[in-house]
Amino acid sequence: MSKTSVGVGIFLAAAMAAGVGWYVLQGAPQVADPGRPNVLIVVWDTVRADRLSLYGHALKTTPHLDTFAKEGVVYDNAVSAAMWTLPSHAAMFTGLPESAHGATSQHKWLDNRFVTLAEWLTDAGYDTWLFSANPYLGDHTNVSQGFATREFPWDDRWKKQSRRATLDKLIARDASTSLSPKYVEGEFPSGRPNDKVKDAGAVVPNALGAWLDETRDKTKPFFAFVNYMEAHEPRIPDLASREALFSGPEIDAQLAQHRGYGDLLAYTVGVKEFTPDQIAVMAQVYDASLRELDERTQRLFDELEQRNLLDNTIVVVTADHGEHLGEHHLLDHKYSVFNPLVKVPLVIRFPPKLKPARVSDPVSSLNIFATITELLGLENPKGTLSKSLLKPEGRPGWAPTELVHATPLALDRISAKYEFDWKPFLRTYESAIEADWKCILGSDGSRQLYAQSTDPLEANNVDAASAAEFDRCYARFQQWKAGFPAYDPALAGEDDAPVKGLKDETADRLKALGYVDGEPAPAAGEPQQAAPEAEAPEGGE
Repeated sequence: MSKTSVGVGIFLAAAMAAGVGWYVLQGAPQVADPGRPNVLIVVWDTVRADRLSLYGHALKTTPHLDTFAKEGVVYDNAVSAAMWTLPSHAAMFTGLPESAHGATSQHKWLDNRFVTLAEWLTDAGYDTWLFSANPYLGDHTNVSQGFATREFPWDDRWKKQSRRATLDKLIARDASTSLSPKYVEGEFPSGRPNDKVKDAGAVVPNALGAWLDETRDKTKPFFAFVNYMEAHEPRIPDLASREALFSGPEIDAQLAQHRGYGDLLAYTVGVKEFTPDQIAVMAQVYDASLRELDERTQRLFDELEQRNLLDNTIVVVTADHGEHLGEHHLLDHKYSVFNPLVKVPLVIRFPPKLKPARVSDPVSSLNIFATITELLGLENPKGTLSKSLLKPEGRPGWAPTELVHATPLALDRISAKYEFDWKPFLRTYESAIEADWKCILGSDGSRQLYAQSTDPLEANNVDAASAAEFDRCYARFQQWKAGFPAYDPALAGEDDAPVKGLKDETADRLKALGYVDGEPAPAAGEPQQAAPEAEAPEGGE
């Protein structure tokens, strides 16, 4: 008997006692006919939409996706529900926002009472498989609950291939980042091990093919999920991807520029500077990583095509969040809900039911869940906030993003040597894009308003001149948030507790990706070392 049928009585009683009975995803989905299609979700971790040629970027960063998307629906204003990995994946998997599902920087766990898309499709008769290069989708967060098979590039079966794929990309004279052969730690140490299994894109087609041919239940349709990390720091795009976009002298500059993770953090807090030309070189490396990612993903599609499975598979290509490339004096993906972090690609291809189209409405990643169930002819689970993008209610003309808890711990080692203002990094945010406006309210009361058509990178805050537009935009956010209960830790089960004391290899991989705050964060406004003088945000988090 499935989790949804066994647990509903227990959790329904607890939720009703708390006055939020509808919130628990209840019941079992309606099982569709035996000929129902397969599902594949591809997440390009750390990919912002505006650097893809699919979305108008001047460089041809995504030629394969450009072609693939001609047979799908392209969403030009897709907005991630959260701005970093854990809450964003939890939102996609549950159809619930960060403030409802509770998987945050201070509670790195998705409680068992929330039913994920993998669990829902399992109950509908699907075999499920996940391959993730991001450690945050491992057991220690529970966000991948429901997948019958979960594989990672560091598994014994794939570790050697993954390491070989990374080593084959390394350029002997590259000194740019922590995986580079000539890299030397500088004034701002990266504090990370040399993990050579992060970029596993070359291995993913083999892993999917092996599962399809050897392991999966062929009497069932499948739901497969893949997370690629090629665009995530430390970035080491292969030479072919660099040469496809840049000249020899440009590549020389890319290989010579030191950009360890500690340097990126130091720039973010203002104790180190990069020139505009240096920032441009970082953006070039990012673009080359996208080119490589595009090539790797096409090979995954080829695996399905070779088995005559592609056209009977609902394929979703998206990202969990984007990346700062110097905007607002920020690098990496922390401390904001600006467009470089929350505007993500979204393409859905399923020729039997979807005609090619481009959709300009703002849409939320929350609605991927319900769009898939809609295409499968399944009921949508009770309690989810997800609405099908194929219906008007899934495209309401606006899309929200939250940053529920701050993530200041990554700055600890810099604060040990340098003084800087902690306040900007302790803020939380509520934000929405509505028509041509984007409003952002900070936990310190700060207000920001940007016109999307003329200011997509949010350089000019026009709140002072257009306060009424901010008020209208934010009022809609408040109305939306009032329509569902916030995450309540009192409803957590006995087994719902973020894993502490992570295994060494898991902790090392989190550090290797810049997630130095791998353990639960301190109380709001209490960074480990900066501290007493750093004021907590007004209004709490």
